Amino acid sequence: MKNGLFTLVLCIFLCACGKTVEIDSLTKNIEKIENNQFYFDCTEEVNKSDNDSRNSLGYLCSVIINEDTKMKSNSNQELKITDFSVGDSIKVNFNSKVNISDKNRTFEVTDVTLLE
Repeated sequence: MKNGLFTLVLCIFLCACGKTVEIDSLTKNIEKIENNQFYFDCTEEVNKSDNDSRNSLGYLCSVIINEDTKMKSNSNQELKITDFSVGDSIKVNFNSKVNISDKNRTFEVTDVTLLE
C-alpha cells in the first residue's frame, strides 16, 4: 500500500514539475535583426514552460534564417531578410514542434510571414 501511494504521489509531482508547452508556430514582433536571425520577446512562452524560471527577467528568442527558410508577405509575395525591420509583426512556423524554455530559445524555421 505504501509503495502504491508513494508511486502515485511521485507521478503527480513529476507531472506538475515537467510541464512543457510545445508549439509549431508563433506570432511576434521583431525586437532585433542580427547575423541572419530575428529576435523576439518570448518571456511569456518561457514562463509557461518553466515553473522554476518565473521571475522578472525578460527573455529573447531567435529564429535562424538560412537558405531553406521561405520568407513571404501575407499575400505570398517572396521577400528577403532586408524586407524585414525591427518592430514588424511576423508569424514563424517551426521545423517541428518546439518547447520554448530558458535554456531552449534559438530555433530553425520553415517560413516567416510578414504580417501587414
